[in-house]
Amino acid sequence: MGKHSKFLAAHEIANVLGPEKSESLLGFHAFTGCDTVSYFKGIGKLTAVNAWLKYPGATVTDGFEALQDGTVVQAMGN
Repeated sequence: MGKHSKFLAAHEIANVLGPEKSESLLGFHAFTGCDTVSYFKGIGKLTAVNAWLKYPGATVTDGFEALQDGTVVQAMGN
C-alpha cells in the first residue's frame, strides 16, 4: 500500500453497523458528499455517522436506503 493508503476491513464495519445500516451505506455515502466533498452543509462525515448511529430508529436508515435504490428520485419525478 502507498504512503497515504489505509486498509479498512469492510466486514468489521458491517458487523458494527448491523445489516440494515450496512445495506444503506451507499445512500449515506452519496448524501454526505461522496469522496470529492469533505462535508455537507458544514457537517463532516464523522459527525454525520455519529448522529446516524445515535438514532436506532429506521427512519434515517430507510431514507438512505431509498436514496440509493432510486425510490426518492422516483417519488420526486411523479
